[in-house]
Amino acid sequence: MSRPRLALLEPDTWPDDMKALAEGPLGALNVMKVLMHHPDLFRRWSVFANHFLFKGALPARAREILILRVAWQTACEYEWSQHVVMSAKECEFAEAEFAAIQAGPTAPLWNPAERALLRVADTLIAGPNVGDRDWDKLRDHWDAPQAIETLALVGNYVMLAMALNALVVPPDPGYPGFGANPPPTPTPNVTQSSPLAPRPPPRIEPLSNAEADRQTREILAKARGQFPTVNIIDTLAHHPNLLRRWLPFFNHCLHKQTLDPRQRELVILRTGWLAGSAYEWAQHVPIALTRGVTPDEVEAIQPGSADDRWRGADKAILESVEALMARFTLTDTEWRRIATQVTPPKAIDLMFIVGQYRLVAGLLKGLNVQFDAYLRFPPLLP
Repeated sequence: MSRPRLALLEPDTWPDDMKALAEGPLGALNVMKVLMHHPDLFRRWSVFANHFLFKGALPARAREILILRVAWQTACEYEWSQHVVMSAKECEFAEAEFAAIQAGPTAPLWNPAERALLRVADTLIAGPNVGDRDWDKLRDHWDAPQAIETLALVGNYVMLAMALNALVVPPDPGYPGFGANPPPTPTPNVTQSSPLAPRPPPRIEPLSNAEADRQTREILAKARGQFPTVNIIDTLAHHPNLLRRWLPFFNHCLHKQTLDPRQRELVILRTGWLAGSAYEWAQHVPIALTRGVTPDEVEAIQPGSADDRWRGADKAILESVEALMARFTLTDTEWRRIATQVTPPKAIDLMFIVGQYRLVAGLLKGLNVQFDAYLRFPPLLP
């Protein structure tokens, strides 16, 4: 592995409220050291990330199977190294489990519930998408909150893999890497065709206010903003703890990240198009038009960075989105192009926004979330 693309910041340079993390049982991990280039993002994302590790609805064995499969399929050595150790300690995983994770859903070690998890993970990593048969098998063994968490967990670790790979974060000392037999180069199915609107019915009906308890209604009111209902939010309300812990990071990506609003919308729209998410496209084209993206640029986002209408920072941003979606990483040349156009916090935000909206696309398509009444696909251009 080559040198990290951003310096690994030691704890004495961290913000005061972050320094205590270095004194925890795991110490100052390299993932922390690199993300301290953007401590605001780290604060908000870690609330979401810690849900999966410590407070999630899935048992530890299922969680570790999913994380390790994501690490293998995205060729993320850092994630693999961390969770080989964690799964051995918490779940007594050994060579048999690690070999079966590399082999995937067909390995004879897995029981039907675990095989269902792995099939969904593989389609989300490749797509993101979940076919009817894979969804039905998942629901045969896992309840609604666990099924929602499966989609979100895979999306979170794909997002993290993008950043770790693109920033070339090395495994921490003493943690095992891939060794002599690394995984094959990832080949996700990045589509260039127009996204398709969802066909009814949803796989999980949105939760209504009448069905929600008081605490969930409060979360919904905060998450919906100006709208009385929002189908993706109302569907995730079947897992209110996940929804509540996701909101700080969601708000970061939409309102508090360091890219300017126009650049943010370029990232979201290109990600949504490549992920085949009609919902994201319908939602964000109108937003983009109010943030300085022109109708001509909306059309140019569809063919992407190769379109000769793109120049400078816009072109580098779109190239980075396409590389992350296609390979979960950036080449040295791609990194140099984006690094000359944006600051380290902006580069990190770009990676996490791509990952966030790929995650959201996986939730939307996996749950077959229907359009809200105010959405139109394709959206009208002036």
